[in-house]
Formats: sequence, structure tokens, C-alpha cells
Amino acid sequence: MSHTFHVTHNQTKQLVTVKCLNGLYEEIANVFGISDFKLQSYVEQFSDWVDFDTLQEAPTTGKLKVIIKDVEQFEHMEQENSFSSTISESDTVELNEELPSTSSSEDTRSWPMIYKVPKLPPHIFSEIRSVEEGVTAHIGGKLRRRIVAIIFADMIKYTLYPMPNQYREVCQSLIAEYPILRDRFSNTGCYFTTWLKMLRTKYKDWRRQLTNNSYREVMKQKYGHVKSSKCVSGNEDCSKKRKTNENMTQPDDFGTKMLIDQLQKEMSKREPCEDTIRDRLKRTYEFRRNFGGSAKDLLEVYHPLKSSKWILEEMEQVSGINMKKLHADEFKKIKAKIKWEGTQVNDAILEMKNSWILFLPAVFKEKMSSFFVFDENVHWPYPLVTVSASSTLVHIDGTEIIVEGDLITAFATLIAAYWVFDVVIPPQCCKTMAFVCGYILNLTGVKIPLPVLRIINSL
Repeated sequence: MSHTFHVTHNQTKQLVTVKCLNGLYEEIANVFGISDFKLQSYVEQFSDWVDFDTLQEAPTTGKLKVIIKDVEQFEHMEQENSFSSTISESDTVELNEELPSTSSSEDTRSWPMIYKVPKLPPHIFSEIRSVEEGVTAHIGGKLRRRIVAIIFADMIKYTLYPMPNQYREVCQSLIAEYPILRDRFSNTGCYFTTWLKMLRTKYKDWRRQLTNNSYREVMKQKYGHVKSSKCVSGNEDCSKKRKTNENMTQPDDFGTKMLIDQLQKEMSKREPCEDTIRDRLKRTYEFRRNFGGSAKDLLEVYHPLKSSKWILEEMEQVSGINMKKLHADEFKKIKAKIKWEGTQVNDAILEMKNSWILFLPAVFKEKMSSFFVFDENVHWPYPLVTVSASSTLVHIDGTEIIVEGDLITAFATLIAAYWVFDVVIPPQCCKTMAFVCGYILNLTGVKIPLPVLRIINSL
């Protein structure tokens, strides 16, 4: 006979089913990735939560709540360490100005000279060994949460607010002890970024539970900061990063103007010479990078950039990156993560070569319409691919760019347009762009969010 419980931990609610009550604690630990906790059951008769210490006292079904013992101990310790006084309130006005209004409720143990991660339980160690031996492909999210919970339970004995170097020391110790846990990718040389971010998130979530905590308030005032969020308006000029010096909107000298005229004349021929176009684009490169107008103005002057071929070559000159990497097998590994949703796209488009790229943003929970649309009405101010059964185009700033290739070439042109025309990447596209630019193309200065790193580690 199986037993099903409605279990609550912080803001997370899960249905947990066990065949035998003896496995209840272990199953809850696996589901939430926690350790060292107790359970409370909800008693309808009294409309309140009640502790139970043994499985004999546990109900066979109903609502359960997880209580982390560290939190309970911390709150009890805070009450014991808080200031108490027998002086009447009228006599304490002057004393309150001299004495601190709070006491540090943090554990008095100092941080060790050399931190060593706690020994992992045998069942977790066996899962790590299975990854090393190739039985499983990668470290799953559930296993990661359980490891973080064990490390957190050890760290909390020393500090409630770890310093950045302490976070790094813990993660370095973890990777040194279990090298298989290192991130598979890093463009910063740090191969424990996922563990670092998960530990920080664990601490933040745990501290958020502490209400009316005087020590926490003191630390927030000491180290807290206000984040300034900048949102990009849909009506904003997508080329706002460009320099706005009006004197730069025209050729700076007669020689540059002559080169541009030659470029435009060559493009008007029935069979333009590629070597001539390449030479003129190369010689006007510096002026083009300082062009003060919009992307539309730039395309009106430099006609070759209305073709994907020359945009991709310009991208290589701007960043040193060959966009042909998007055709490599490494990029196509992500294809296995894609869930096909044919209802959004007609069958003629799905039959096109490399049509799977249309669903790439969905892997990162971003909208397909931020990258690809299937009609002619383009209202997106950023680079966008319009796909139909007969043609594929890239639009930027109201100007069409002809794509010479398949859908991956169109996607590469879209990516390149952000660099060639110096366009600000909107928040709606940041995860997909971080994956492609930071991981596949390895462009410098691209920060990869934690959800994207997790997907990379699972490839």
C-alpha cells in the first residue's frame, strides 16, 4: 500500500508518494535536496501544525511541513543571546543610545584555516561514481541540490554571511575532492560557477526565512545594496550603443568618400567583383565602426551589408569569430534538448533544412518570436528572422538582409547583426544569446546565466 503526502518546504510544494512509511524521510530528502530536518503534520481538529518525532506517530496521508533544524537552532540561539534587562522602560532611553541595539547571533566558531568539504553519504558518493564510470551521462539537478544542502549545513556552522573568498574556497575544495563535479564549460577559467551560484542562492533563501532577526538587519545595512534595473523600451533605437557624434555621419575625408562611391558602384553591377568589395570594406572598416547613424543609415551607405555573406565576414573582422562554428556538431548537440512543437509552424517550414533551430529559444524558456517570425509584419526593433516557405530574410531597423543559405545561416546572421551594428541585446533574448555567443562561439565578455550553465553541463 502506498502513502501520498502533500509536503511543503519554504515556497515549494510537492506530492510525495512512498510505498512504506520507513522511506518517508529519505524520499523527502531526495525530492527537496535537504538534510537534517524534521516534519510536522497538519491536524484538522486543532487547525495547527504538530511535531512528530518517530514514524510510529506519522500519519498515513495528509499535509506535512519540512522544518530545517539549523533554522530552529539559530532562532533558539538568538533568543538566548538577546539582551534582557530588569530596568524599567523609562530608565533605558539613555542606555539604548550607548549599547548596541542588537547582538551577533552568528556561531562563534571561526572559519578554518583550510576548509575541507564534509564527507558525502555513501548513496550520494555511489551516484557520483556512476557518472565517473559512464553509467549516467551527467550530474543531475536533484543530485546537485542534495550536495549543496550537505555543504550548506556544514558552512552554516561557521558563518551566516560567507565572504566571496570563502565561497570560492568551499567550491575549490569540492572540485578537488570530486573532480567529476567540475563544470564542463567555462569561459572565465572558473570551473565551479554553478556550485558557487547554487550555494549563494541557498544562503539567500535560508536567510529569507529569518524574520525579525536583528543580526540579519545589521548585515543588510552593512553589506546590502540597491540594484538599478535598466529596461530596454520596445520603441528605443536598437543601435543606441553607437556614438552620436553628428560629425561622424558623413565620410571624414575625400578618400573615404571615394571608397564608398566605388563600393556602391561595384554593387550596382550585374556581377560584382567580390575581391573589390572585400578590399573596400576592409579599407573603410575604421570609419564604419565609428559611424554615428542608425543601422538603417549604415546600410544605406554600405550596400554589401544587406547580404548575409558580408555581414558574417564583417562579424569575423569585428570579433575574430568564424560564424561557421554554428554548423559544427558541438552546436547540434543541443538538438536533443529541443521539444518539437509543430503546431506553431506549418509543415512546409518544418521540412526546411535545419528547421530545428527555430525551437532553440524554447530550450531556454524564451519566446521563438524574439528570434523568428512567420509573417511579413515585423514590429520588433531588434534583429529578427522572417521565415516563409519561399524565402528567409533577416530584418534590422526596418531594412531587409538577404540570407544566402539555410536557417542556421539566417540565425548566424541574426547573431552577427548584434555585433556588426552594435545593437543592445534585449533581456528577452539574453539566455539564448549567452548560450550561442558564450558557449558555442566563445566570445569574450559574455556572462552565462546559471540556468544556461546547467543546460551546458547536461549536454
